[in-house]
Parts: sequence; C-alpha cells; structure tokens
Amino acid sequence: MGGYITYKHLGNNLYEINMRVYRDCNPGTAVMAQTLQVMIDDLTTTNRSFLQLRRTGPFLHSLDTSGCVIVPTGICIEYYEFTNKVTLTPSPGGYNLSVTNCCRNALIINVPKPLTRDYHWNTSIPPNDSIGNNSPEFLAPPPVLLC
Repeated sequence: MGGYITYKHLGNNLYEINMRVYRDCNPGTAVMAQTLQVMIDDLTTTNRSFLQLRRTGPFLHSLDTSGCVIVPTGICIEYYEFTNKVTLTPSPGGYNLSVTNCCRNALIINVPKPLTRDYHWNTSIPPNDSIGNNSPEFLAPPPVLLC
C-alpha cells in the first residue's frame, strides 16, 4: 500500500485535490473505499473542514522492467485515483491537507496485524497562496521491481 496526495491551483481560489493509492491486487488485501475523506486544516484560524474524494479505478500498474529482470509470477499492483475540487481562500498560515484510511495489506509480514493499521498522507498549501502554487508531482510511476 502506498501513494501520494497532490493539489493544483485552478484559479479563483479553486483547488483540485488528487490522490493516487497503490496496492497489491492479490488476495488478502483490504477492500478499497469508494471515497476518501480529506481533512483540511486552516493553520491560521484552526478551522477544520472535510472534502470527499471520489474514486476511479482500479487500473493495473505497469510491471515494465525494460528487460533487465524476469518478472516473477504472481506480482500484481493496481492503483486507484481519487479526486475532487474545493475553494480555499488565501490563509496567512496556509493549509494542511491529510488523509487517513484503513487498512494495510494483510500480506505484510513486518507490521503486526496489518489489517488493523491505518495509512496516512499529508500535504501543505503554503501561506497566502494567491499566485497559483501547485504541489510537486512525480513525472513517472514508481518502479515495482529494480534491477
């Protein structure tokens, strides 16, 4: 289980919030939620609001290794996209966006009771963001196998 949360400033204080969640698609994984809830904390006023992100997917993650290794049988990685838009006025303290959800993959062997363990993502919108700041984004998907 892994992934990331990003945001894009679309103008007029409108932001698109995106999450990508990767997971093992073999038996033993937790059910993927239809929505994820983003907690939005205004770091100036300490006001808290929530935004539901809607799911698309699953999509199969490419296992391309460019011929440097033979992919073992039984490896299957899928990902889900979650997205929604929210209006956030510039805040002198900025915003903290976070998502916590249950559960991790049951096949994990180095975490006790992984089906009872949450995963957590976090990103921040800087103070007084009126110029259209966007969060960094990965240019390529993460590798599944390394040579």
